[in-house]
Amino acid sequence: MARNVIEGVNIYLGESLRIENAERKEAYYMIFERKTDKFVGYCGVRLREGKDMPYLGNIEYEIFGPFRGHGYAKEASVMLGNIAYDWGVQSLTITANVENLPSLNVIKGLGAQFVEVVKVPKKCCLYKQGDRLLAVYDWKIEKRNGL
Repeated sequence: MARNVIEGVNIYLGESLRIENAERKEAYYMIFERKTDKFVGYCGVRLREGKDMPYLGNIEYEIFGPFRGHGYAKEASVMLGNIAYDWGVQSLTITANVENLPSLNVIKGLGAQFVEVVKVPKKCCLYKQGDRLLAVYDWKIEKRNGL
């Protein structure tokens, strides 16, 4: 059962895991569609050190196939930006496979600025799932209410 719920315009986030200590801050959520209460995906924000962090980026999201195309990933990202802002962060790194056009569109829709394309090292967890090239973006965040 989710411990904390964050309300959005079209979705709400049910907290599934939160870690806040001196070394790291992470929060992961299940995404639910407001009008139906259907579970539509996952998202999370992480601020920590680690060899894979430059490739993983600070936020992640996955919207299940039938629920894509409704702007849920962008709305969840804005909500994650609010969480990071509350932690005192004003800039996040977001990465996406260069072939994942929907994610690249979400990132651009947030107003994130392109930084570079990087090769994924063979020892990185993303390489093991098939990612070879990642587009890296810098997102200057500010507190927002909804979209």
